[in-house]
Amino acid sequence: MRAVLVILGAMAMLIGVTTQPASAGKGSEIEQFIKLIRKYADDSTTVQKPRGLCVCQDGGPDHTQVGALVYDGQLGDSLVTVRCWTRGFSPDGQHTLANPCDTFEILSK
Repeated sequence: MRAVLVILGAMAMLIGVTTQPASAGKGSEIEQFIKLIRKYADDSTTVQKPRGLCVCQDGGPDHTQVGALVYDGQLGDSLVTVRCWTRGFSPDGQHTLANPCDTFEILSK
């Protein structure tokens, strides 16, 4: 339940940012929106140290696995998607795979 409230609060903040007029020198609305998203999620092409963690809740093979919040979408795209990417590791501790999960809960501090 707490995760749902966190998500709803974050969505309200994001909606507030996107409905504000862009000020001179602050960038376009999409630039401001992506800047805000980058505080919580990593670009899907450059996940090194995850900013946000999540737990997959899709009922599939990655159900209950912990992952990193990542976003897809660049400036100029009309949509930005945030997903949970679960991570796998080899016996020596190296990252080996990542699977997308669209149904997830955010882990909060």
